[in-house]
This record gives sequence, structure tokens and C-alpha cells, in this order.
Amino acid sequence: MQQIKMMKEDIIRRLCETHHLSRREDPSELYRVLRTVGFQSPDEHSLGIALCARMKDPMALDLTDAKLLCTVGVRSAVRTIRTDEWTVFNKPFFPASEEELTHMISGATELLAPLGMRAVHWLHMTVDLLSQVLSERSLAKRELGIALASEAADLMDAATREIWTWPSVLFRGQTLGETLMRFLLPVASFAVPLRLRFDRQLGGFHYSLAKDVDVDAASDYPVRRFLHAYGPADRDAYALWAGISAAHATRHWEQIPQEELAQVEFEGKQSWMLVQDTHMESADPEGIRFIGPFDPLLRIPHRSLLIRGKQQYRYFFRSSGKPGMVLSDGTCVAGWHIRRKKRSWTMLLEDIGGPIGRLAVDELEQEARRLEPVFGSRCDGVSFLR
Repeated sequence: MQQIKMMKEDIIRRLCETHHLSRREDPSELYRVLRTVGFQSPDEHSLGIALCARMKDPMALDLTDAKLLCTVGVRSAVRTIRTDEWTVFNKPFFPASEEELTHMISGATELLAPLGMRAVHWLHMTVDLLSQVLSERSLAKRELGIALASEAADLMDAATREIWTWPSVLFRGQTLGETLMRFLLPVASFAVPLRLRFDRQLGGFHYSLAKDVDVDAASDYPVRRFLHAYGPADRDAYALWAGISAAHATRHWEQIPQEELAQVEFEGKQSWMLVQDTHMESADPEGIRFIGPFDPLLRIPHRSLLIRGKQQYRYFFRSSGKPGMVLSDGTCVAGWHIRRKKRSWTMLLEDIGGPIGRLAVDELEQEARRLEPVFGSRCDGVSFLR
């Protein structure tokens, strides 16, 4: 196995290149940009923000004709991938055992005890019912959970059906069955391709079947994609990224031939990356990028590559109200938020102790205005919060 030592600067340069943040890409490169690891897109703006940071003219892209799939991905996150990449980022994560499944739905274990059946029984029932319930319609998440629970109840004996309709111990206003179905839904989406469409009035997503997905298409290994996007990394980092057990991660990791991996020494630890990536030529990142709080770059295992100290960690990776990150030549220099008005908005830049003061205001405003089509209104400029 090849062994190498890498410096922080080399890894940052490679990661910016891999995540298409070193230079703007032509519209024809959209598929290649998406292919890295897709984009987490839990709201109507996240995908647009990610594309603005990477594409020369992102608003010129005709996304309605692009073969994109907004679906449920790893860690139950809403993600946008290429339609033909479902067999890479979804299908391999379907659990192969009771142990793998219970790790993925650990919060629902107390719901299973009174039902007296293994979790895999309910998972396979959910998979079967999902295709039936959504065969000719789309439903919001709450409606889908209720419909799945109702259809499942029709298949039970009277005693089990009574338990199924008990009030949920986890969520008020739900039955035990509905809550369990909602826990199992993200896992079932690794067997049944789903398409999510954001509804602005609903403030959430409608679920339907993604009938244009070829579930039997050839697939790349997800570990290979993970290491390309986030290496150097190790098996534990892969398990954390995917939200799977150590045994599940090991099963995936062992699919990669050892000769494809290079052992890397970084920050006193041993990690791995793909041998082919050790030969990758990476340009120095240039210019300003506003990346959103759900950007895939922020999922790197070694967050010390982007931030400095516990204060910046708490600022960027808090549980709610997460800010975006301002990159200048690949270096984190500030955080950003949007302050909305009736017909416009202002980009608020927050000082986190980086060299934000060295950047030209007109360059920051020019980059901020690239987001106008994303938010559907005019940018009034940037404002600095100290």
C-alpha cells in the first residue's frame, strides 16, 4: 500500500479542486460538478447557492431539463444528485441485517418493543407499501406517514392493529404506527427511488416515485466517492458521514481493492485517500465564494482545514441558525447571513477573526449579487457585523 505525507495546504488545494471551488465551471460541466457527491438541498435556495459558488452562469442552466433527482439521502438528508447516481448514493445503503437497520433508526427502538416483531419486518413492509401508496400520486411527508400507517394496519391482526394505533410516545398528535413509518421512510428510500418537490406554500416537500431511475444500473462504490470528496479520511469518518454502523461501514470499505488506497499521514493520524487522487493536479483556489450552510465542503472530516479554534467551530457548526461561509482564495474569512426586506435583501458579513477587512467591498458585492436570482429579489449590498 502506498504511503504518503500531506501538508494542510496540499489538502485544501485538492479539496477546493474536487468540490469545484477553485474556478468557475462552464454550464456543460453541471453533471461533473454534481457527480462529486451531490448537494444537500433541504430548502428551495440551497441548490442555487451551491451552483452560484461553482458555475460561471448558474442561472443560465435549464435545470428543468437536467436529469437531476432531489431525494432522501444518507443521514435522512434531502439531497440533489444525478438521476443515474441513485445506485451510488442511495441503493448501497439499504441495510443488510437487523443490526444495520436498528443503528439507522435508533430513535425508534422503543416503538418496536410492544409490536413484538423485528425491525426488518416493518422495513420490508414499508418498502412494499411505499410503491403502492405513491403509485399515482404525490404526498407531503405527514400525509405520506399517515397513508403508510393506514395501509399497514389493514395487513395486521386485531391485536397488533390496536397497538399500532396507540398514541406515539415520541411525537404528539401521531400514532405509534405513523411515527414508525416516518422513521423507516428514509431507509426505505434506499430501495424505492423517491423524488421530492419543494412546495413554497407548504414550506416543505411533496414525495413521489422517481420512475425515471434505473434501479439496476451499474454503480460505483460509495466509499470511492466519499474518499474522492473528503479524503484523506478513515472508516469512522465514512460511517459518520453516512449515518451507518461501524460494521455497515466496514462492509462497504472492504469493497475497495487495497491497491486503490494510499495511506496518508496528516495531523499525526493515519487516514486514506484514493491513489488516483494523489496524482491529481490542483490549481490554487482564487476569488471569493459564498458557500451555504449545507455545502458539501463543510462535511469534511478534518474541519480544522477550514476553521481555527473552538469559537469558529461553534459558530459554523451549531445545531440551528447555521451561517454560510465566505471563502477567499480557499480560506475561510467570514460568515454570512441574509437580512430580508420586502423587495430586496442585504448580505450580512460577520467578522470571525479572519482577514475580511483586506477584501474589496466591490468584489464582495459583486459576488453577493450573483445570488439575486436564487432569492428572487435585489441585493442592496453588503453590511459588516463586528
